[in-house]
Amino acid sequence: MTEASTPSASLVTQTLATRLLARIDIKPIAALSAASLALGGLIVLAFFVRIRFMPDADLASSTAILFAVALVGLASMATYLFVALLPGVVTAVFLRGRGLPLDRGIGWVLPGTALVVTGGTLAAASTCWPEVMGHIELIWLIGSCAAGGLAAARAWTLRARSTPGDTPGWLTIARDFGAFAVTAVLWFVGVFFALQLAVALGKDSGLPTWLSVACAVAWTAFIAGVNVAAGGLRPKFAVVYAALCMLPAAITLIMMSGGTGPFASYVLRQLGMGELDRVELVVEPAVCRSLALAAAPEFRCDATNAEGAGVLRGLTARSRIGTQVVVEPQRASAEGGKVAILPQLILRKSDIVLWVRR
Repeated sequence: MTEASTPSASLVTQTLATRLLARIDIKPIAALSAASLALGGLIVLAFFVRIRFMPDADLASSTAILFAVALVGLASMATYLFVALLPGVVTAVFLRGRGLPLDRGIGWVLPGTALVVTGGTLAAASTCWPEVMGHIELIWLIGSCAAGGLAAARAWTLRARSTPGDTPGWLTIARDFGAFAVTAVLWFVGVFFALQLAVALGKDSGLPTWLSVACAVAWTAFIAGVNVAAGGLRPKFAVVYAALCMLPAAITLIMMSGGTGPFASYVLRQLGMGELDRVELVVEPAVCRSLALAAAPEFRCDATNAEGAGVLRGLTARSRIGTQVVVEPQRASAEGGKVAILPQLILRKSDIVLWVRR
């Protein structure tokens, strides 16, 4: 065999790759549907493990439920993470891309102010001043102006040092202040979304309150660090870096909030399929008569009408998936953050006349 007739290594590699791709018949729509069903099934399974009960439900035929769970789960997490990781990209594009002088002082003024002001606002809203959340936009505006003013002053100092004798004009100072203030607004929004998501998942984690708050603060600080690192990159690299950090950030948050259970509860609550607090149920007379025989004082019909239908008050509907409804007494905050195991009542949906959700 002559040298000319001997196939090259690159040609052999291309031929093998072409044959391999030809054997793999990937249909994008079918693959996407299968992935959505698998993700929805895993979220629902994690939810069943969390509530310690798997109702009679044919999940194989409940494709609409699984698609909805997967869509809401992905959309919620992706939206929160997109907004939370946006400040770093905006810093790289809007500030560094415009040639504004940046140093460590300016790089930490915006996230530091956003962390302190937003964290203090949420802490005040959850403890002693719940009305403060009605003025969150005003707080963002004042905080953004303050942070923008500090950053613009620092930028003016850097310009003066780099070009002695050339004092920046008022128009330059106003442009710097506007750019920093707009970026600060996005920092406030990003930190708020990060804290809001961490608090929402931490509420269902079952961890002690102090540990849940510490995890939320640590994860928000991690997001702020990712944004600061992205702000120091070139705009194109900042976009790629932020996109690559979305999956690790989501996994970190889920693990810090106690695993997949809290995330599954959050998704099912958004759909109204589980974890429904302050629920009253009007049940059939047979249910009230049966509960009178059961050794469960937590479940008693408070009132009955002439037909014998009764009302069950102060309940939490843990799940309404399938043909059964799982309810528990309203959960009170336990000391030390420990979640007590409460008795469960399993009802058939046909035994429930109506729901009242407060």
